Amino acid sequence: NLCRCTGYRPIIEGLKTFTSEFQCCKGENGGECTCMNGADTTTPEEEEYPRLVQQSHLIPFDPTQEPIFPPELQAGFNQLILVLNPKYAADSLVFKGSRVTWYRPASLEEMLRLKTAYPEARIVHGNTEVGKHENNDYRILIERNDTVVYDPSISSGDQVQGLQVSRDDQSDGSTRTAPSAGSGYWAGNIVTSSPISDLNPLFQAVQSRIFLQSSEHMEMTFVQVPGGQPKWDAVGRPMVAKSAYHQATGEAQYVDDIPRRDNEAHLVLVYSCRSHAKLVHVDPNPALDIKGVIGWVGEEDLPGERNLFGETSDEFVFRRDKVTSDGQVIGGILAETREIAKIAAKAVRVEYEDLQPRIITIEEAIKEQEFFWEDWTEIGNVDEALSQAPHVLEGQVRVGGQEHFYLEPQSCIVTPLQEHDEFLIYASTQEPSYAQEAVAEALGIQYNRVTCKVKRIGGGFGGKETRSVIHAIPAAVAARKFGRSVRCVLDRDADMTSTGGRNPFLGRYKVGFTPDGRVLALDVTMYANAGYSLDLSQYVMIKAMCGATNAYRIPNVRVRGYVCKTNISSNTAFRGFGSPQAMMICEQWMQDVAELLRLDPVMVREKNLFKEGDQTLQTNILTHCTVRRCWEECLKNSDFFYRRGLVQKFNRENQWKKRGLAMIPTAYGISFGIRFLNQGGALVHIYTDGSVLLNHGGVEMGQGLHTKMIQVASRALGLPVSYFHTIETSTDTVPNTSPTAASMGSDLNGPAIIEACETLKQRLEPFMRENPKGSWEDWVKAAYFNRVSLSATGYCRTAGGSNWKQGDTFPYYCYGAACSEVEVDCLTGDHKVLRTDIVMDVGESLNPAIDIGQVEGAFIQGYGLFLLEEVVYSPEGKILTQGPSTYKIPGFGDIPEEFNVSLLKGSPNVHAAIGEPPLFLSASIFFAVKEAIASARQERNLSRIFKLDSPATAERIRMACQDQFTDKFKEEEPGTFKPWCIQGKLTKTNTRSGCGEGTRRKEIRIHRRRLEAEMGKDSGAQVPFSLFPGAGIEHVRDETGSVVSSESVEEVSVVLHDGPNDLALKSHGQVQADWTVPQEESEREWEFLVAIQDALFTQHFKN
Repeated sequence: NLCRCTGYRPIIEGLKTFTSEFQCCKGENGGECTCMNGADTTTPEEEEYPRLVQQSHLIPFDPTQEPIFPPELQAGFNQLILVLNPKYAADSLVFKGSRVTWYRPASLEEMLRLKTAYPEARIVHGNTEVGKHENNDYRILIERNDTVVYDPSISSGDQVQGLQVSRDDQSDGSTRTAPSAGSGYWAGNIVTSSPISDLNPLFQAVQSRIFLQSSEHMEMTFVQVPGGQPKWDAVGRPMVAKSAYHQATGEAQYVDDIPRRDNEAHLVLVYSCRSHAKLVHVDPNPALDIKGVIGWVGEEDLPGERNLFGETSDEFVFRRDKVTSDGQVIGGILAETREIAKIAAKAVRVEYEDLQPRIITIEEAIKEQEFFWEDWTEIGNVDEALSQAPHVLEGQVRVGGQEHFYLEPQSCIVTPLQEHDEFLIYASTQEPSYAQEAVAEALGIQYNRVTCKVKRIGGGFGGKETRSVIHAIPAAVAARKFGRSVRCVLDRDADMTSTGGRNPFLGRYKVGFTPDGRVLALDVTMYANAGYSLDLSQYVMIKAMCGATNAYRIPNVRVRGYVCKTNISSNTAFRGFGSPQAMMICEQWMQDVAELLRLDPVMVREKNLFKEGDQTLQTNILTHCTVRRCWEECLKNSDFFYRRGLVQKFNRENQWKKRGLAMIPTAYGISFGIRFLNQGGALVHIYTDGSVLLNHGGVEMGQGLHTKMIQVASRALGLPVSYFHTIETSTDTVPNTSPTAASMGSDLNGPAIIEACETLKQRLEPFMRENPKGSWEDWVKAAYFNRVSLSATGYCRTAGGSNWKQGDTFPYYCYGAACSEVEVDCLTGDHKVLRTDIVMDVGESLNPAIDIGQVEGAFIQGYGLFLLEEVVYSPEGKILTQGPSTYKIPGFGDIPEEFNVSLLKGSPNVHAAIGEPPLFLSASIFFAVKEAIASARQERNLSRIFKLDSPATAERIRMACQDQFTDKFKEEEPGTFKPWCIQGKLTKTNTRSGCGEGTRRKEIRIHRRRLEAEMGKDSGAQVPFSLFPGAGIEHVRDETGSVVSSESVEEVSVVLHDGPNDLALKSHGQVQADWTVPQEESEREWEFLVAIQDALFTQHFKN
């Protein structure tokens, strides 16, 4: 029930076909049923613009029938015993294997005796947790018998039904029913202490008691194509992805679905378990003694530079001498089966000697000055603009990392072809050419001896661009060494530990702006945690620096970037490639600017949006800039201002639940940052029956690329899509391919296919003229009989990537806007997304159905980044989030209750990328949550300006909703305890965004008339700019030094400096005053408190 690609809408719509919502009317409305009985209900309009799925093709829903599912599979094991052979139901059972012994005792007493005899035994009932964590080595398993005890072993669903009966019998309503997993077991929830249990919090909340027992103590929507477009022309039509039905039925083949070859063996890698240590000794001999083990591969098999790979050859295939991160490959065990290989890999003895320093965080890297790369860029005069700006705000923002969590893990099959040192690789990779090159270089052979093929991959998101070679090279080494086909498929925990993810970011900013919210200058420094190697992190940072202003025109900008070297897994490409982190930093300070000025954030953002002809940070001049159109259309579609009034009304009427509404824009530059990657190739064959085979350099990874390329070829050759087919991506058909990444798949491969098709059309034109009434098949056969080639190549190269500081960095930008509404539970920190509206400019969409799916999928993945998914490390650098039980990606219940996606109509852009640009729009949920928290804080006389880092997990949201309950939480003094993780610290939100973290100066504009309005005009109060009566202002002087009355000053700025209570008051070169706020003034009913260092004071006025 997890999906990383779709955004869940198509899955939910598919499931709805099994519900009464899609039930057949059975002619109840009079006459013959026409809804789902096979009758042809297609309208003329639908013939032109057909639906993706025709309801008439579906079997009618019958509520009296359950979906067919083998009943024996629905039962637990003990129920299965009853089904298969009832006579064994009450007997004790024992199954003994070579490694594991399984007991099923018949009584509680027998179970307790077994547990006493085997204290290390695992008691299981359902076995979910043991199955999920394959590295647990349990030799004795004791299965609970349903006849032993009623309560804990009954499934949750049955228990809830029992509680329902019990509740109905309770007149005082003392029992309550709560939803829970329908097939899990209560005992399992308790004893596993599962972090994702939905029952344990309930048990704690109702103060449940647990009775322990032992042997000693016996107690218990789509765009239409232009009018007149031929029906055979598939471009712009919402076609179903070509492999969709195979994927839905499980027939689609991925790497590990490929049938086993004769003489195939399995490779399991041995990983380091220290973050920085010397390798004292590696001994594989205990593993080699295990029956079924074929052999060991390690650094001794790759001498010299052949053991190196990576963008700068800074990574080892097999570690030598020392390890610099948890999860690095030391060697590998080859065995007859995967299970034997796993057992043997654990038997390899590795001795370590810890080394210092151990650098895990960005802050530690800054302290040690450990950087792979650093650079900066600037436009305008930032220092001068900041010095003259009416207001200056400084702060700091953190954006956490993210695990790719592609559903198909890293996997490959490498086969030696036994001739001329040739190798065939089937790999789950976004970059077949890189896998080909890396394997060839490690084996010391030419690239033409290695062929890499990719049918499809089950998700990539950047994680299979460069990191797929980590296991492909060892597999190739083993294949050559032992002369056997080698299969290597990573388990989820090994994948998450060794392959890295999205780079965590730290941003420090200083922004100058005017009283009406116009941003004048930005000085921002960004740090990225690269991990132990550079990989692609330099280019991630460059892309982030290019996106530091998001969709805003800022005349003076300076951006510094640092790529930090640390002792964690090497981070790598991830959908968005640094832009989401940089844009989040940008939007955080943009939100605070609006709050400080007490202006509408929507107005402040809109005031600074790009417009046609603006110049970007890279000095690109924007053409066909549609961000304002997207913004205005999203405001209209979402009915923003009316709904904001409803949100405010809801918040006034509810104390512990608050709603928030936010709008966010995006402007995403499209291009590979490296110039030579902006090229693509294609090979098109026409066979004598008229069918066409497409080959191109792009990889199908769920984004519908092959389908779109068929649509492009359909238009280019003037044929229906039924004539076309695509088999796979292979380095022996289209060589030297660029990775399928950077949202460039269609931009590079589509024009290459068009060029090849145009060549073929030119070759066929003489035969078309000779036989104008002939068919396509006639022309093809005529060409063949006249010895005309029916195969052609195509090639494309695009602009971009020349100079990231200045020049044609991005040939074009992709624009969009989103509005989201959320509801936050202030007592738990939980939230739900009520509605999201998105407007995206995709230019002339090749396939609106696929493009809308891409928008939804990217948005939900970004939602996980900013609110749900948190990668957690121990202080020793070991990743603690290694699977779905500890790492939460968005699920069915997390998507917006109402999700509206619109593609901008009448866009002047001919084409626009779609894979990455929509991801950042999910920040609209983050800032809607922040608005809801601000509303809760405002009611409690707390500042609306507060720090909320990403991801805004439930814990962080709860602590930001500061109240009498969070006040009871006492923070431990640093150094008095050892934290369990380095990113799990929860604190009360006692700082303005960025305060106490490098802040040296802030300015807040204050206007007399606004103060008077806040106090109430009928109060008769005159507002002196001493602000605090009796604060002891001695005098106010103008520029000449003459003393003037503070009552005559209309407008001033408060300038905050580091210090206990010292404030400086100035009026932009006219008057200034210095005073000290007396301690007792903090208790006054009317107060204006300011943030200094780490202490939180509230900015508000009370009458």
